[in-house]
Amino acid sequence: MGVVANIPTQVKDGRCVGESGSKLRHELATKGFDPVTVHPLWSCFGHSGLAVVEFKKDWDGFNNAIMFEKDFDLNHCGKKDYVTILERDRGQRLYGWIARDDDYKANGLLGEHLRKNGDLKTVCGKEAEDQRKDAKLLCNLTSTLKEKYDHLREMEIRYEETTQSLIKVMDQKESMVKSYNEEIRKMQQIAHDHFAKITSEHGKATQQLLAKREELVQCEKKLQQREVQIENERSKLLLEKKMVTHFGFLKAVNFQLCWEFCKMTEIDRSKPDIEEFYLNIHLSAYKSTSKLVQHQSRYNVCDVLADISILEGKDQSYSFEHL
Repeated sequence: MGVVANIPTQVKDGRCVGESGSKLRHELATKGFDPVTVHPLWSCFGHSGLAVVEFKKDWDGFNNAIMFEKDFDLNHCGKKDYVTILERDRGQRLYGWIARDDDYKANGLLGEHLRKNGDLKTVCGKEAEDQRKDAKLLCNLTSTLKEKYDHLREMEIRYEETTQSLIKVMDQKESMVKSYNEEIRKMQQIAHDHFAKITSEHGKATQQLLAKREELVQCEKKLQQREVQIENERSKLLLEKKMVTHFGFLKAVNFQLCWEFCKMTEIDRSKPDIEEFYLNIHLSAYKSTSKLVQHQSRYNVCDVLADISILEGKDQSYSFEHL
């Protein structure tokens, strides 16, 4: 700490007043001493004309205090000058110095303030304290550095483990993605091939169905034609069957009647008589039938005449022209 003395004061209202600490601090700061605070000392009578200047509690603050004292000494305003010069001869000049042991132990406002707010130290003591602080700081820094190094090493190990794990996971992920893509490609290929096969089979089946349909249509047409033909043939056969049955029975009856008549009448069985007789019998039935039946009857008459010729011992045939 520094001491500033002989601060100008004046009496106002029965009390001494002087410059404030902030103004004095500003004046000292402009000289480059960088004070922290300036505390004017007040008593019951007012401003005492003394002030205590506080500097930083490091070596920079100590250097500023030394410069503060030397500046006052160069201007013959140091502690020695303040003590030797009488109060009436001091004038308006300020006096300043660094507080030392005698100031710290002095009676009065200055000693009381220094003992209450300051700590008396020698340069050696300060250096020893700083060395202790530096040693402690170095020890703390060494311990902190070791802890940081251990923590850094642990972090490096964890980083390496995490990196290896991440690389492994990335490799597994890449392998899984590759396998997944390969499976997807295979599935897509299988689906494509299956779809192409289904499309091809569908096309073939469609062609086969169309061909089968055409074949069935043709078969249907043929069956319809055959059905019509069979129906026609069936009708024809039924008609022929009826005609054959009718004319066979008629032929037998006619032949029997002709034969019996010849026997009863004992007529000459010559051809013209028999033919005339037979033709007369058959004429009524012949005229009452249809053209198809008439056509068939004419053939039956020829057959009857031929049979009668055989019974009479003649081998003579009759043609359609005889009728």
